[in-house]
Amino acid sequence: MKKYLLILFIGLLLIPIILNFVLQIPSRFPIIGDSQAWLSFWASYIGAIASFAMIAITLLTLRQNQAQLNEIKRQWEEEHRPHLVCRIIVNKKAFFLQISNPSQFDASNVIIKFGEDLINNLDDKFLNMYTNTSQNPVYISSGKSWNCFIGWCEDINKKWEDKDFNIVTEVSYNGKYSLNSIIPIKTFVNRINMLVQSPLEDAVQDLVAGLVKPHSVSPHKTVQVSIEEISNTLNKISAKLDALNNNVKS
Repeated sequence: MKKYLLILFIGLLLIPIILNFVLQIPSRFPIIGDSQAWLSFWASYIGAIASFAMIAITLLTLRQNQAQLNEIKRQWEEEHRPHLVCRIIVNKKAFFLQISNPSQFDASNVIIKFGEDLINNLDDKFLNMYTNTSQNPVYISSGKSWNCFIGWCEDINKKWEDKDFNIVTEVSYNGKYSLNSIIPIKTFVNRINMLVQSPLEDAVQDLVAGLVKPHSVSPHKTVQVSIEEISNTLNKISAKLDALNNNVKS
């Protein structure tokens, strides 16, 4: 852009000099008007072209600025929106379909639809849970997850051992975002390297549940009582972690 502006600027400086020499050259053909008239014509004509060029450059600059503003807006919205992730986890010897929200923003009006292959291969006793989830939107706050029970690991590994299908999940949330997930069952059935929620994660969840449970302390209790309850909760978690470490060492 700067290169073209420089060429235009130099051209505007050279045009009067070139016109001065051109108008002094005798013409072989009859021309209406004298040199003064033609000088006025070319001055008006070139001025109009220069004005049009400036308008075109201004419009182009405005479009580029608008494109930059749109990109900044898109990046800001992308950074300030919830992001959901779908995966299969193992927790307490059971498979769960987990939709987690690792972002810093809550996901509202989360509508989850399941593929027919998954529905057709589930035990009948779990179908109502999936049906209710498909019909009722859920809310997944920041750092939280929604988990749906698939089955006990031992049962699923036996029943789905010779099957080959994909767990398809279609998720829409916040009225404008979507997530389409396809998870082949071969990635977790009878596989050792599965994503397992560790005992430490269980302990941390217990800690959070014990400290951040709403209305867990009655209004009439004193601050000292609240501190004692928190201390007791921490002691329980510490004891649980010590027991887990002892089991691992043994």
